[in-house]
Amino acid sequence: MADRRAPCEPLRTMWRQAAWDRLWRAIELAIGGPPADLEFAPEVVRGEAGQVLSDLARQPGDVLVIGAGRRGARWLTARKVSRYCLGHAHCPIVAVPPPDLAAELHGWHGWMHRHRIHPEDADLHVTDA
Repeated sequence: MADRRAPCEPLRTMWRQAAWDRLWRAIELAIGGPPADLEFAPEVVRGEAGQVLSDLARQPGDVLVIGAGRRGARWLTARKVSRYCLGHAHCPIVAVPPPDLAAELHGWHGWMHRHRIHPEDADLHVTDA
């Protein structure tokens, strides 16, 4: 909202770089980096996710792969992007349901899992002076 009222190019540049950093990190975590045997052209586009995804996947041979969203009480809002894409896409869509493990990472148990100290993150060299 603030950017619409008073655009700031240095902030937009920082946000664009942060988006690219998040995208490349997600690609590394998800598939280990760009595939060598496929054409791979990631893009960072500003806008509503469902509309942007549907508009980008228009070329012959495009396939849009989306998450099918979580099941549960908040399914109407949790599946907003996937429902938009399923209704507006111009190419074939693969909707991937969440793994069973994802259900365990939501709610109270998920909060506990996300906020516990993992051994690899703990500072084992702390000394009381």
